[in-house]
Amino acid sequence: MDNIVEMIGSFFLFFGLLFSLVGIIGMIRFKNLFQKIHAASLIETVGALMILIGLICLEGLSLVSFKLIFIAFLLLLMGPIATNIVAKVAIREEVLKKDKGANLLNS
Repeated sequence: MDNIVEMIGSFFLFFGLLFSLVGIIGMIRFKNLFQKIHAASLIETVGALMILIGLICLEGLSLVSFKLIFIAFLLLLMGPIATNIVAKVAIREEVLKKDKGANLLNS
C-alpha cells in the first residue's frame, strides 16, 4: 500500500513540476501582460497544488500534512483573488494602451 501511495505522490510531484515549467516558459514567451497573468495563475493554482498534493501523499498523515493542506487551502482561496486584482488594476491603468505593440488580437 505504501508503494502505491509513493507512486501517486511522485506522479503529482512530477506533473506539478511539469505544469510549473510550462507556466514559466509561458511567462517568458508571452508578450502581453494579461497572457503573462494567465500563465502565472497556472503556475500558482495547478502547479503548486499538484506539488502540494504530491507532498501530502509522500508525507502521510502527520502534522506536516495538515499544514500542507492548510497552505493548499490558502492558495486556492487567495491566488485567484490576487490574480483578479492585478488584472483589474491593469485594466484600470490601461496597461495595454501603454504597452507598445502588444495587442490581444494579434498576439
